[in-house]
Amino acid sequence: MSTPELTINVERLDDMPILYGFLEKMSIQSAIDTVIKPHGNWEGLSMGWVVTIWLIHITSVYNHRMDRVQEWVAKHLASLRQLTGQEVTALDFTDDRLAICLRELHHASHWQRIESVLGNRLLRVYELKSETVVRLDATVGGVYHDPQQHPLFQVGKNKQGKYETQFKLMLASLDPLGLLLAICVFRRKRSPIPVHADHSDRMMPITLSGSWRSRGSGTTLAAKSYR
Repeated sequence: MSTPELTINVERLDDMPILYGFLEKMSIQSAIDTVIKPHGNWEGLSMGWVVTIWLIHITSVYNHRMDRVQEWVAKHLASLRQLTGQEVTALDFTDDRLAICLRELHHASHWQRIESVLGNRLLRVYELKSETVVRLDATVGGVYHDPQQHPLFQVGKNKQGKYETQFKLMLASLDPLGLLLAICVFRRKRSPIPVHADHSDRMMPITLSGSWRSRGSGTTLAAKSYR
């Protein structure tokens, strides 16, 4: 009687189960799939699952480049299938499919609806006060992109007085908890005041509160109440 051949595949788990556990609790996959309905020709994993596994890759190997994801998935197929319960294939993570996911997330209407769904789910575990306090802070980040090819990034002085390619971020978070609710990326030379107003409109569906107070740094002006 012949003994059946045993095939052993060795894969490194590293922090993948922990990262997936956090993303699952946040309901990243269902939030994206609830909002984004792909074209009828889209096959394989849904965009929610593609983005969820892509986030595992980004946070596990500290690399956001699209051309590395397919190879990484191919080396972790058994682990990813066991974690997600999905029939994951390396072809689900080609450059063009990842680019389509980014294009869909780039639409402001899609992103803000996903942001609202995720914010509502995250805030369910906290007992908010009768008047919610949201802190709005603007900060500057530096990148190595070519400002001639990327209008979002512009050259300016950093805190050390040196010139670098920069962009601005407006962060909205619960104060004093520090839980991030919304984020906006904008050009360095744009005034933060219109962005402040945009965040105010986006806070209503997230906090589910008709009354809340914004509190900002010197860059974002003074505190203001919204009802």
